[in-house]
Amino acid sequence: MIGRVVGNYKILEKLGEGGMGAVFKGIDVMVEREVAIKMLRPEIARQPDVVERFRSEAVTLARLNHPGIATLFSFFRQGDEFFMVMEFVPGRTLEGLLRDFGPMPMEQAAPVFAKILAGIEHAHQLGILHRDIKPANVMLTTAGAVKVTDFGIARILGAARMTRQGNIVGTLEYIAPERIKGEDHDARSDIYSLGAMLYEMLSGHIPFERENEYAMMQAHLMEPPPPLNRFGLNIPPEIEAVAMRALAKRQEDRFPTAADFAAALAAAWTQVQARLARTPKEARGAAPPKPARPAGAPDTMSRYGRTPPVGTAVGPVVAKKPAWALWAAAAVTVVILAAFGVWLSFMLRDRALSRGKGDQPRPAPVSTAPVSRPADPVISPPAEMPQAVQTAPAREVPKTPVPVLVPPPAPIQAARPETVPAKSAAKELKSAPPAISEAERRRAALRALEQGTARSGEADAKERERRRIEALKALQK
Repeated sequence: MIGRVVGNYKILEKLGEGGMGAVFKGIDVMVEREVAIKMLRPEIARQPDVVERFRSEAVTLARLNHPGIATLFSFFRQGDEFFMVMEFVPGRTLEGLLRDFGPMPMEQAAPVFAKILAGIEHAHQLGILHRDIKPANVMLTTAGAVKVTDFGIARILGAARMTRQGNIVGTLEYIAPERIKGEDHDARSDIYSLGAMLYEMLSGHIPFERENEYAMMQAHLMEPPPPLNRFGLNIPPEIEAVAMRALAKRQEDRFPTAADFAAALAAAWTQVQARLARTPKEARGAAPPKPARPAGAPDTMSRYGRTPPVGTAVGPVVAKKPAWALWAAAAVTVVILAAFGVWLSFMLRDRALSRGKGDQPRPAPVSTAPVSRPADPVISPPAEMPQAVQTAPAREVPKTPVPVLVPPPAPIQAARPETVPAKSAAKELKSAPPAISEAERRRAALRALEQGTARSGEADAKERERRRIEALKALQK
């Protein structure tokens, strides 16, 4: 069937299967709209009475036009097969939500259940009974809407056909007692099924849990519904009274219409809110425990949100904080932020200053240790000088003081020591009697050379160099 085109619709995937046929997801190839396609089983399509029931379902759905009911688009026959094309409702069934997330809190269940009652009331006004109300036939869309589906076993009131089928049509967990006994029934039978569904929405359990169908039917006929608070959920007594009236054994004791059911539920919830508003917070006691839910399943409030997904948001009255407390909290917040800003500005300034100092070059430290001057070079005598002259002790040359950072005072002028010029020393060597030995002459020349270099503080560099050259020439002679 997947990929098959029937009429203007292409079948995409299978959604499920019921007693009368299978349901597929498809698309209208003309307008590109997603639809739900219900196909009657081939073995059932050969039975005229069942085909008539299927056609009656289409006629019934065509008369329903309400936001809370799935819309019928088309009903046609192709060969020996019958198809019904309905509105495709994206979302999940109420049964799946209760199974995965547990019971719904009253502030969430009230608007959802009000939408269900509005859709059923619309069908009742047209003389149509649903006859199979249960959480599996209620869809909650992703946009927050509620859709009642599967009017397939609905019956038009007053019709003589299909009055007796020889079996019970519906689901035993939610069926009314008069339908089990085969008695005449009306809209109040749907009210009983709606009461059983509200019971499950608030507690997470069906009213009667039995092991077999016989025990289930006996419980609906003979046993009173157990109290809602048996699971420790602390459900308000006003709400419990409304649910118990809908589950009454006799039709006369139930709400006559779905509209009366909705009005009674809204009035009970208003009373609960008023009572909570008058009761001091300390006298309310501890909050009721959260209902048990499957391991790993998220909280129901987080699933449905803090505001009701459908209808008018209703919820318990919550005491608001006084205005002065809010202003005080705001003032403390402002002071804390201001202190933090001041501290941050000081930190940034100190960091900027430290960075600026780090970028400037630091002056080199001035050493106060005395600077040692390298020793003056010692003039070696010529290679041809006799051994006696080479081993002669050299005279100590006075050292010039090393300049310091602070300029020293002007030196005191001292008398120039009397020295013999280099020229006069050379003349002495020439005029010396020949009896003087060669060694004596060389020693005289060395003395003249030393006398010329000793006057370093009196003559300039050129004069000293000239005299030194003359003394060396005299020494070589």
